[in-house]
Amino acid sequence: MPEQRNSNPGDFAPQTLIQQAAAASLLNLQHLANLQDQQTTRLTALESKLRKELGEDHPKVAQIQQSLATANQLKQSLQTTSNRITRRPKPTCNDWVVSGQVLAQDGVPLAGLRIRVFDRDRKLDELLGETKTDEFGDFAITYRDRDLGKIGDTIPDLFVMVQDAQGKLLYSSKNSIRYKPNHREFFEIILSN
Repeated sequence: MPEQRNSNPGDFAPQTLIQQAAAASLLNLQHLANLQDQQTTRLTALESKLRKELGEDHPKVAQIQQSLATANQLKQSLQTTSNRITRRPKPTCNDWVVSGQVLAQDGVPLAGLRIRVFDRDRKLDELLGETKTDEFGDFAITYRDRDLGKIGDTIPDLFVMVQDAQGKLLYSSKNSIRYKPNHREFFEIILSN
């Protein structure tokens, strides 16, 4: 007989459902990373065995080495993605999150850049938060409804500025304001050389 579960009204609140879905996705990704790690271990053992039995230059050894290299790349990619997801802020219903990634034109993530998020105002732009990009070029800034209440706005008009360590402006979205943004906004910023 199926187990009955008493549910609380809070179990179906949007924030609870979002958090549960995010946790399930992360668990699935971590499970996939573990499976890939096991596959890599098996391929490593097989490659070693075949190399001893068939010799270094045998085509089957080369084929397994190629499969092993691909498996290692996938394993690394899954672990990196899992780490990036784990670092993301866990916002509540009253939080606003501006996140993104800063890349060079060739797709290389840019670390250590200063990110500043502003609410565009008629008289004076208000700084909502600042942070630095991590080794993946990722950034996230969380601010709350109460922060906007201090400013007098109910919904911010967002723009982002990127500066290097010396304070030189590398990018600004001030000329392309995001009016009436969602509670979660993502900026992919590609800097020209």
